[in-house]
Amino acid sequence: MKNLQLFLTAIIICLFIAPSYAGDTKLGGIRAGWHYANVYLDGDKSNYPHQTFYIGSYHNNKIAPIINITKGLEYFQNGYFKDSDNKSIMHTLSVPLALKLKLGPAFLTGGAAANFMISDDSKLL
Repeated sequence: MKNLQLFLTAIIICLFIAPSYAGDTKLGGIRAGWHYANVYLDGDKSNYPHQTFYIGSYHNNKIAPIINITKGLEYFQNGYFKDSDNKSIMHTLSVPLALKLKLGPAFLTGGAAANFMISDDSKLL
C-alpha cells in the first residue's frame, strides 16, 4: 500500500510539473522505465538486486542551436530485496541536470544529479 501511494504521488508530481514548462512540447515531457538497483555491503555486491520502476519529468532549455540544458525531477527506489525480513529499499527523489550537445546525427550528454532519500524501508536480520 505504501509503494502504491508513493507511485501515485510521483505520477501526480510529474503530471503537474511537465505541463508547467513553458513553450514547445517537443522540449519536455514525462519519462518512465525500469530501474535495476543493487547495493554493496561491506565492499561485497548484494546477490539480491531490487528491480522496480522509475518515473519523472524533464525539460530541455535550448541555449544555442546545438546546446541544450536538460533538467528534471525523478522518483525511483534503490536497495536490495532478499525476503520480507531481509531487505533495504530507499525511496529517492532525484533532480538531474545535464548538458546535451548535438553533434551531427548524434547527441553527447553529461551531467549530475542531486538525490534525496525521502524514506527508508529497511529490515535486516
